[in-house]
Formats: sequence, structure tokens, C-alpha cells
Amino acid sequence: VPVWQVFDRFPRLVRDAARSTGKEVGFVIAGKDIELDRSMLDEIGDPIVHLLRNAIDHGIEPPAERVARGKPPAGQLTLSAARDRSAAVIRVAD
Repeated sequence: VPVWQVFDRFPRLVRDAARSTGKEVGFVIAGKDIELDRSMLDEIGDPIVHLLRNAIDHGIEPPAERVARGKPPAGQLTLSAARDRSAAVIRVAD
């Protein structure tokens, strides 16, 4: 099944986590059409939630700190799925 069936619940999670930490976070999902076995999708949901929350909590600085470092006030969080030969690669980048 396509990964979007699991990935589509994450924009709200990211928005709520960013709001609760006072951070500005843009969120992009790439590779929604990559297909994985249904049992694998069921297994990766919780670890992805953990990675996204960690990225917001520890990887993206508060807006004032980002501006002081010469960065835009909003951080960018990307969740992507891709094929690499016979494997599927799921990435969370901040």
C-alpha cells in the first residue's frame, strides 16, 4: 500500500508539537506514492512519530535563536520515502 496512508496523519502531529514548543516548523512530505507491505507500514508508524517529535524538540531551535544564528525563523522538517534497489528508505530531516 502507498505510504501516504500512514504519512497523512503526521502534518497535524507536527503542527501540534511545534505549537506546544513555541517553534515555527514547515513540514514537507515526499514520496507519498512509494508502496510498502501493510505490515511494515503498521510497524514504522510509532518510530516515525518519535523521530518527528525528537526533531522538533531537539533539532529545530526556537525562532529567536534561529534568527540570531542567521537562519529563517521557521525550521523545515522533511519526511520522505524512496526506493533504493530492493529496499525502502524513510528519512526524517530537519
